[in-house]
Amino acid sequence: MNNALESIPTIIETAAKNPFGIMALTILGIFGIAYLFFRRSSDNIKIWVFGSLFLLFIGSFLIVLQKIATPKNNTDSHSESIIQEIKPANPEWQILGRFQVKEGIAKDNHGLMWMRCIVGSEWNSERNICLGKGNSYEWLQANQAIKSFEYAGYKDWRLPTITELKTLIEKNIRETDNNTLFINRVVFPMENCKTISGRWDWSNNACWIWSSTASVQNTQKIYFIYFGGIKVDMGSPYLNNGIRLVRP
Repeated sequence: MNNALESIPTIIETAAKNPFGIMALTILGIFGIAYLFFRRSSDNIKIWVFGSLFLLFIGSFLIVLQKIATPKNNTDSHSESIIQEIKPANPEWQILGRFQVKEGIAKDNHGLMWMRCIVGSEWNSERNICLGKGNSYEWLQANQAIKSFEYAGYKDWRLPTITELKTLIEKNIRETDNNTLFINRVVFPMENCKTISGRWDWSNNACWIWSSTASVQNTQKIYFIYFGGIKVDMGSPYLNNGIRLVRP
């Protein structure tokens, strides 16, 4: 009998884990009470049955109260740690060759961020091109204009050095007729530097891109580059050329 009494709490806890178990305990108690009052038995049996039923009811009642009082937490600590470690991939950046692009900006593998369009032309997300011919500036005017320039939420844009501009040259992109090197025109569209007939518009000053680099031999001459068929040159800072900005 002692072993049976000792097993009662375990039975109660197991049954009380779901509503059907609690219901079974209740029905058992009802039948026990009926048995107690409507069956003729010895006093010892009646005391044992009554005591067992009493323990069953008290145990069930306390377990139900504990479940009601305990707030339900749908996420355990392990699940929370997994959720915190999962970082969603950024779908906005797209890989194009050695560049990552998003709207009108591109990041290269040197840690630089570039404007995909020259200043004065506008990125068109639907067609993935730069609209407008762009602006042209004297070199000092260009340096002055970018001091208050903001694009894509950044304010630290600057003129690139001639070395940085040369990193945009793609050695595997060439014109079939004259084997001329070019910039990646998917990353940096060049439609604004072409005529209606599709020829390169050498007369569009905005397509000649200023660098921040002065000539070592003659500091009065500044390097610039033309990406519609690569041509590096230098000239007077009073020329009117375009600017393609970089950061940081």
